[in-house]
Amino acid sequence: MDRKYLLLNITLLVWLFALLAWCVGASTLAQSAGLLAFAFFSAFILRGLITGMFKKHKNSDNQGAIFTTPTPDNQHPAQKETRTVIACDVHLEGNITSSSPVYVYGSVRGDINVKESLVNVMREGRVDGNINCQELIIDGTVTGQCTGDAVDIAENGTLTGTLAYHSLSVKQGGTFTGQAELRAPRHEQTNVVGLVLDATTDSVSKKVEEKRR
Repeated sequence: MDRKYLLLNITLLVWLFALLAWCVGASTLAQSAGLLAFAFFSAFILRGLITGMFKKHKNSDNQGAIFTTPTPDNQHPAQKETRTVIACDVHLEGNITSSSPVYVYGSVRGDINVKESLVNVMREGRVDGNINCQELIIDGTVTGQCTGDAVDIAENGTLTGTLAYHSLSVKQGGTFTGQAELRAPRHEQTNVVGLVLDATTDSVSKKVEEKRR
């Protein structure tokens, strides 16, 4: 027997008992059984209302919650890429130093130093400070001194200040105001080591040549 129908079944049994008592002429017992049946039926109705309200409240709580599920990650730990993201509603005052890419959706007042990676200033992003990176993409607003190997000013990008670069791309709609300097290409280091002839070895070789003569 299901528990939620237990009170209803008890109510029916008590009500039948009240009818039998009334039929045999036991009016007092019939009235008492009828009141008891009414009490059980009221409890059944009240329990249903409370259960319904609780389920409704629980469902509303679940609808307002945010659930996150982990995504499968089959990459090797060395292949995982981390990134620093300044969200659109964040205003950061201070310097950023990182070895991973930096994406600016909000605003930064300070220097960004990412020598071996990317700095991407998004369309609504703003940076008031110096930027030193390997690759720089500007689709927002940057004011300061920028240094990078590859600099790309996109359609909505605005750069005001000084720029030192290896390669520069300014798309239609992008603006650059200030001084630009073409950096010298990097010199590749070689591991060739010069050989120095030992003086004693040189003298021995000369003596051998004299004896042969």
